[in-house]
Amino acid sequence: MKIISLLIVLTIVLAPTHASAQSALEPCEMEFLGDYYRGVDKIIDDAVGDTPRLSLTTLPSFSPESGVRLVGDHIYFVQFGSSFWYGATTVDHSGRGHEEFSSPKVEIRMYRARVSQSIAERIEQAFATAIKSSRKSDRMGLDGVSYRFTKPGLGCGEAWSPDPNTPNARLVELIDVLAKHAKLSESRKMQRSEDAITALLDRVGR
Repeated sequence: MKIISLLIVLTIVLAPTHASAQSALEPCEMEFLGDYYRGVDKIIDDAVGDTPRLSLTTLPSFSPESGVRLVGDHIYFVQFGSSFWYGATTVDHSGRGHEEFSSPKVEIRMYRARVSQSIAERIEQAFATAIKSSRKSDRMGLDGVSYRFTKPGLGCGEAWSPDPNTPNARLVELIDVLAKHAKLSESRKMQRSEDAITALLDRVGR
């Protein structure tokens, strides 16, 4: 029963209250889960060690978090070995969950790879445009994955489990491609990956 109660809490809390499959990002909400978001980002940013020009954070409801960071012309991918949310949650005798986001310790794996400066600028611009176009909606959703995109000086936009073939879905696809790129080291594979990134950038926003 405690496990079931915890899953219900996670489903309700981690799903943005007015997000579903969107065609535009929503402005980021910080009041409800601000400590959780800050805790995840701190682990990622501490691992990277440099100030990112772009931060892309993935927050699944029931599996480990991860983040992509653009620092100069390098792509960093930080992968959590376990869920930060679960590590912060304890369940009392009544089956009610309690979170303490300053205490969890999670193992991480970090990867890094370079991209051309022109591609780095296009990546930054694609997400900057999406963040600037953020707008509130009254859509609802349960379960799924939240994505938060932050650019210093510009703000933050978020998406929740976007439908396929939407602008937000292409942004999420771009995160996945960047994460895979960060794991590469062989020049030929990196070039093919850059070609794939460029092709996807051509589709972002459409």
